[in-house]
Amino acid sequence: MLVAAVRQAAEGRPPAGRRLGKKAAREVDRTRRWREHANMSRHFVKVLPRLLSKFAADKEKVTPLLQIPQYCNLDVYDMDGLGSYLDAALLELDCLVQRHSDVAVLEACARAYGTYCDEGGSAHCQAAPACSRLVDMLVDVLTPLLDVFIQREKQGLFLGHGEMGRICSTLRRLAAFYSAHDLSSWNLYEKMDSLLTFRRHQGSLPTEVVHCALQCTYYALLWQIVAATDRLPPQASAPTTGWRPSSPGLAKAPGL
Repeated sequence: MLVAAVRQAAEGRPPAGRRLGKKAAREVDRTRRWREHANMSRHFVKVLPRLLSKFAADKEKVTPLLQIPQYCNLDVYDMDGLGSYLDAALLELDCLVQRHSDVAVLEACARAYGTYCDEGGSAHCQAAPACSRLVDMLVDVLTPLLDVFIQREKQGLFLGHGEMGRICSTLRRLAAFYSAHDLSSWNLYEKMDSLLTFRRHQGSLPTEVVHCALQCTYYALLWQIVAATDRLPPQASAPTTGWRPSSPGLAKAPGL
């Protein structure tokens, strides 16, 4: 209900069952609406970190809260000197990604990062490096686990349930972020190709690992299609797929 109210206020729509007449609608002061939206945004960018922290353990409650940034005017971070609240929100997002393995929560986190990372937005300069660091951390966790897994399998040995669980959960997180961000800079396609090639020859991968690896491969190919299409002249760039990422992409931050 809270998120629905935020969305309604952001879109300037009257409550359900109430409609402005044509004359009244024409007289709505756009400046006032902008001011009201800015005031609402100031309020929610301040309270959002606390809300995310309070309901962090409850995936049913925290998932809709992650939609709030897309309905806020994020320029208030710069205009009102609220950068510390942005840092706090990004920290809570990072904690949620590391805490949860539920796909709905992870995808909601990825979309929230996408909102903050929007190029040209006032939050981009802080959010994009934060998101890059998070992906760096996930890839740094995954890479040695995959190397050890493949090496042991070749030797006829097996990973424990704990290590295999870490591979599954890390792949699940990366797949969720790949659906909303261009992670091509991290060369995940090559890692997934090696994993799936091993599975094709050995046939000893858990179903969930295969599923997440296929998801990452799928998104890697889609991002390549998007990049290739964007390079075409306007008259030649006919759509080749109905899919379009929710974020314009996440370039790996320099030096990370």
